[in-house]
Amino acid sequence: MPTLFDKEEILVTTPNKMVTLTTHRIYYQYKETGSSYYQSILLEHVTSCENRGNSIVVFLYLAFISFAFGLYMVYNSEQNAFFVSCSVGVLFLVFFALTRSSIILISSASTKMKIKTEGMKRETIINFLEAVEKAAIDRLNNLQN
Repeated sequence: MPTLFDKEEILVTTPNKMVTLTTHRIYYQYKETGSSYYQSILLEHVTSCENRGNSIVVFLYLAFISFAFGLYMVYNSEQNAFFVSCSVGVLFLVFFALTRSSIILISSASTKMKIKTEGMKRETIINFLEAVEKAAIDRLNNLQN
């Protein structure tokens, strides 16, 4: 955690402790084996906030096709093919679940902060984005006064 500026207060910290929103800025610290990352954006420079979710939907389609094929095999009295087909369908569902990811993207005129949201609930992400927007507006209003 960096040193706070004069009259700067912490408003919100994400549950994973990687992102902190203060009255003056938002900063992101990320560490993993072999690398570390630190980024900070002053609130008056924030231009947009968003949450992006990605997944590989083709795995969901393949799971549906596998289950449908399994049902067809039951209709033709092929029990072994049914179990194999359903097992493949479950495997595709697991792949779909494992490929789902989400990031928070906070932009300024010169940089983009890409925040990993591992372990964060969607409600927590939305509340955090709203807190960033409110803090940015409050900061701009304080600077104008």
